[in-house]
Amino acid sequence: MVKSNFDSIDDFITEWFTDRHIYQKHEHLAFIILENHDIPWTWYKEKMLQLLSWNMQGGVTGAGSGHPMYFCKGDILETLTQAKNDGRTHAMVCQIGMVLCGFADQVEVKTPVQNFYEFSKSNEFMRAHILAHPEKPAKIHLQHFEINLNKWNGKNILQLGSDYKRSEKNIHDDYTPYWIEVPNQPRINNFLPKQREQKWFTYPHRDYEEQEQFFYDYIQTGKRSYQGSSDVIISALYEKRRKRFYYENNEPLKAPNKKYDLIFAPTSGFIAEFLYDKCGHDSTEIIIYDYDQLFLDVRRKILSMGLVGNDLQLYMKHLQKSHDPIYLFSTNRTPNQYESIDYNEKNIDNFEMLREKLADGDVKFMPCNLLEDDLSWIGNRSKDKSVLFYSSNIFKYYIVNMNYDYKCIKKRYNYLMKQLEFSDMFDHIGAGYK
Repeated sequence: MVKSNFDSIDDFITEWFTDRHIYQKHEHLAFIILENHDIPWTWYKEKMLQLLSWNMQGGVTGAGSGHPMYFCKGDILETLTQAKNDGRTHAMVCQIGMVLCGFADQVEVKTPVQNFYEFSKSNEFMRAHILAHPEKPAKIHLQHFEINLNKWNGKNILQLGSDYKRSEKNIHDDYTPYWIEVPNQPRINNFLPKQREQKWFTYPHRDYEEQEQFFYDYIQTGKRSYQGSSDVIISALYEKRRKRFYYENNEPLKAPNKKYDLIFAPTSGFIAEFLYDKCGHDSTEIIIYDYDQLFLDVRRKILSMGLVGNDLQLYMKHLQKSHDPIYLFSTNRTPNQYESIDYNEKNIDNFEMLREKLADGDVKFMPCNLLEDDLSWIGNRSKDKSVLFYSSNIFKYYIVNMNYDYKCIKKRYNYLMKQLEFSDMFDHIGAGYK
């Protein structure tokens, strides 16, 4: 077996769940990760827990933060009671081994968290994976369920017994009814096919050691086994990885009311232009960085040609047609992006002027992978200067969390901060490592 980066699951939970900010708009919800006692604590379980935690931590895709998070190591009914006592009205429960995906278009296909948001606004009591085999007591599978805590009377909602009514139709086979009714509880609904499209349970206890090695080898080398629980994760998440160039910003652009000698900015959108306009002085140097040389070349051309608006979109469409599909230059917006894009369009008066202003400035383009490269050059460049470093959501980006273990992400984040400490003073804008 592959050794975990943590001595125990308790160490991971203490590290990851401590000191997490909760957003007011989500404070009535509970996101509960349930221990899976059928599998040992090794690297594979750690990775499944990391990916599940990432997807449940905030936002409809997982890239955000602000959700009230719980970890249940024992009795889930006790954790539900705790959440209810904490003032949570609805709970989403997922067991380690569940894979959630945030790649849906959020219109025709909803993400699992998006479906839960909608559930929390409905009058439903509970959604779950109902198991009602003929001639056997019915029960709820622990892989994933959602419950209205206001409607819950505190009784067992997992073991349903044999005294029940159920729908005639099944989701699949003969034991997965669309709904079930038991005494003293409101109706429990099954997850509908549309609500299952972006989630999968891996049943990781099956051939655990073998599947761990398959998945570990895949992460390290790209070699794939095409079988078992590891391939469920690869098909659900890793196959969908793309190198995306962000020509517009999915985050509201804000800047400190300060001037800096040196500004670091990623290639995405108008971050460099915006920061240079708000925070640059006559001698400010700005460094635009990216892990992919193609993105740096594209960004350089956008700046030199002053592309904005329709011209920029046409260029993106041209790049999409002329490059390997692994690259995404032109893609549809998803609903969760519109708020930030609208904010930026309302607060930036003239995108063309900002682009021209930056083009006349002291701009350099540097290849840099914050998760792998030697970052001492950042420390050297920062010496005796005031520095603004914008990392956006790089340390919480979905590909980063797929390809790197949590401890590695944390270590690299702290390494970057150490380099910035060589400056006279610095400010950092961007998501942390959790």
